[in-house]
Amino acid sequence: MGRKVLVVEDSQIQRQTIHRIMEALEWRVVEAAHGKQAMEQLLHHDDIELITLDWHMPVMDGLEFLSTCRSMPEFAETPKVMMMSFERTMPAIVRAISAGADEYIIKPFTLEIFTQKLNALGFPCRFPFDEKIHLPDDEAGE
Repeated sequence: MGRKVLVVEDSQIQRQTIHRIMEALEWRVVEAAHGKQAMEQLLHHDDIELITLDWHMPVMDGLEFLSTCRSMPEFAETPKVMMMSFERTMPAIVRAISAGADEYIIKPFTLEIFTQKLNALGFPCRFPFDEKIHLPDDEAGE
């Protein structure tokens, strides 16, 4: 396995889903359940190339983590950040991109969309099938 991704998601089910996808794409995976843990992981692992980042989390949410991360010179441009949320309004997406996200995915998403976003970030990949990733209804509120 090659590249390393930090999966930041408070929902264990969603974190495991993204973990499985990334492993299937031959990425090494590090996990965090909220932004504070993510910052600890980021400082501990100097080879993280991508962060998949949930927006709404306890302790430190995704936007707060992103703002903190991007304000540090060593993380101003890397790693790449793919924000994920049920927030689907244009002002929300603009807010995430303005905070430093490189891509944005609206949940729930398909594997096709996920891999398209990875490709757009410069991480070439191809999934051999397009399957809807369903998240439990009680997760919809994040």
